[in-house]
Formats: sequence, C-alpha cells, structure tokens
Amino acid sequence: MIRVILKYIFIALFGVFIQSTLAKSGLYSPDCLLVIAVVLAFTMQNISGLFCSFFLGLLSDLSSGVYLGPYAAAYVCAFCFAAAISRRVFADRPLAVISVTFLACIIKSLVFSGFVMYFVDSAPISILSLRIFFFEAVLTSLISPIVFRIFTGKILNKSKSRGASSLSLSRAS
Repeated sequence: MIRVILKYIFIALFGVFIQSTLAKSGLYSPDCLLVIAVVLAFTMQNISGLFCSFFLGLLSDLSSGVYLGPYAAAYVCAFCFAAAISRRVFADRPLAVISVTFLACIIKSLVFSGFVMYFVDSAPISILSLRIFFFEAVLTSLISPIVFRIFTGKILNKSKSRGASSLSLSRAS
C-alpha cells in the first residue's frame, strides 16, 4: 500500500514539474495534471482515484498561487465525468482518449471559473477566457494519448503483472 501511495505521489510531483516548467509556453499550455487525473479515471474508478484527483487539484492550486480549492473541485468534477464515461469507452483508441480529455478539460475550466466568479469576482466569463479554455483543451487533449500510453503501458500495468505473478505463486504453494 505504501508503494502505491509513493508511486502516485511521485507521479503527481512529476506532473507538477512538467506543468510548471516544460509546459508553460506562453498563454496556452496543456494541463498535464488533468491528463493524469483522466488516466486515473480510466484505471481507478474508486474512492482512491477520486482522492488522487483531489490531491492533483490541490497541487495545482498550490503551484498556481491562486485561491485554494477551485482547481481541486474542478479536478474532482473532471474525474467524475471521465470515470462515468470510461466504462462505456474503449480506452485503447486515441480518439476516445482525446475526446474524453477535451470534455474533461472544458468541464474543469468551467467549474474553476464558476468557483472564482462566485466567491471572488462577479464578472462574467469573457470571450478571451473562452478562447483560452478552448485552446487549453485542444492542447491538453492532443498530449493525452501519449501520457495515457506512458502511464497505462509502463507504470500502472507493471504493478498488475507483478500482482498476477505473486498470485500464481501463492496458488502454487
């Protein structure tokens, strides 16, 4: 259990590092942490996946320097949407991953804006904000098949194959 927790903490910190250093290229940048939350929604549709996505949102709140909470709520909403859709979508198809990530990113942006508008500002969402939401969603969804393949192919399936081999050893004895 400790290994799993440490693995997801490492993944989250790696996502924060990528998002805060390599992915910041001007006004539009992909949301790497959201892609990790969508990967969690496809692979872990339980309370621990929800907790991990909340933790990813909290890390995004802390690293952005904005208010504490809007990203956490937005990531939880995006996780719930992606987890509900993931049962009906074949995850090996890149187009399915792209479309689910695109919609999850739009949901995340709208929830974040709604929280900020309700608790801080009463100004409506501007056209510039909608354009930023759209281009961020496009960039995030374009990198999502690569990130999805990395995490599901190399990191998450290794623990499953190890568990299967230890299960077969325990059955043999």
